[in-house]
Amino acid sequence: MEFEDAIQAHIKWKETLVAYLNKTDQSISASVIASDHHCILGQWIYKEGSHYQHTVEWQELRITHQKFHKIAGEVVWLIHQNKKAEAQALLAPGSLYNALCSQCVLLIVMMQKIVNSDSSS
Repeated sequence: MEFEDAIQAHIKWKETLVAYLNKTDQSISASVIASDHHCILGQWIYKEGSHYQHTVEWQELRITHQKFHKIAGEVVWLIHQNKKAEAQALLAPGSLYNALCSQCVLLIVMMQKIVNSDSSS
């Protein structure tokens, strides 16, 4: 997995969700987004990344990533329920969504350092 791709994909989700707020076409599934197994990072966490499950960083990344997807799924669900103000509030600056996104990025960088260190040993 390219860690930088995982970082960019998770940062881009906010842009995607804000655009979806403005033009809802039911093309995004709340249940698929809420699952942390579908994206490239989730696939890495639960497959080859599980080699690092003994590290605190991997454990924190798995939990934070799971929470990130749960909130993203909740945003989509709210949009589908036409509760756009509530969805918008979840995406607002200082929101839990933004905090989880930032934490995911930080933890991805930390895992990248661990993986790179491991592969150079």
